[in-house]
Amino acid sequence: MYPFERYMKILKGYVRNRSRPEGCIIECYIAEEAVEFCSEYMTCVQKIGLNDVENVEIQSLRGSVVCTVSRDLLDEAHRLVLQNINEIQPYIEEHFNWIKTKFPSKSRNSKWLQDEHYRTFSSWIKQKVMSELQNTSNNVSDIVKWISRGPLVNVIKFSSYMINGTLFNTRERNNNRNTQNSGVSLVAKTVQVSSAKDKNPVQCDMTFYGVVNEIWELDYVTTRVHVFFCDWVKSDSGIIYEDFGFILFNLNRIGHKSDRIILASQAKQVFYVNDPSDNQWSIVLPTQTREWNIKDGDLHDIPLEEELVTFTAIEDNDEVDDDCICFRENGEGLWVDENGS
Repeated sequence: MYPFERYMKILKGYVRNRSRPEGCIIECYIAEEAVEFCSEYMTCVQKIGLNDVENVEIQSLRGSVVCTVSRDLLDEAHRLVLQNINEIQPYIEEHFNWIKTKFPSKSRNSKWLQDEHYRTFSSWIKQKVMSELQNTSNNVSDIVKWISRGPLVNVIKFSSYMINGTLFNTRERNNNRNTQNSGVSLVAKTVQVSSAKDKNPVQCDMTFYGVVNEIWELDYVTTRVHVFFCDWVKSDSGIIYEDFGFILFNLNRIGHKSDRIILASQAKQVFYVNDPSDNQWSIVLPTQTREWNIKDGDLHDIPLEEELVTFTAIEDNDEVDDDCICFRENGEGLWVDENGS
């Protein structure tokens, strides 16, 4: 009788209106049977919860629109793509050698060589590849053939794009939402000069911070490349590195207007929090990408980077030495008095 008595307790728990106990039991029993039937019927359907995200490039068609852009902006985006394709790298070296041969008097000026390469490379490689294709024994790959010709005039603009588990939104889309996904950072090699007359620039890695304004899809017929148009903060007057390790920036001080475009695969997402002491400045906070493998069937915890905790164990006794402390590297500690308040 124990199983039946136990199930009677379950039926009694269905009662919500004591004046109609039988009706409450029947209504709850039918609802439970319906839920069980639906759950068994939809076992193969995707469960409700977090979106399944794999560590691959995923295109999002939210707010997409096809439009015609100016030729100058299209050429600027095309030059960026040429500089970041592995198959194009041998042509870049050949173009530098071609410039040095054509202008031997300016071959020692690194800054002039870089500017001349940036200005003439897209037209040079187009003619170079076309001449190579006329040879029947050429080894030109399809990606080089179509990339050198340039993208189509019509581009697709997105308001949202997801890549490698990270969702990026444009600034306009973020203004109408409570979440923030338009912050972006980029680590790139840059050429630094001491003055306009400096002929020996130095290359180094620098981190740039900004926001995404537009997301484009460039169509090269056989492949498509996605780029971000960003507003970058000035590296000299728009960013402050505090002694406590915080990075502050001012979005009102926009710079690098000639290098606004980056590849979507190069972007790293950051969050911007307003500085309570000054509303014109914001604090940069890194984000953690959702790069778990859904095929494992388990959402494992992703360890945060640079979170090494070092501590000193305290023996179990009543007297604690004041010099014995617990601390975390690269962080601010908390003072705790003896009373524990």
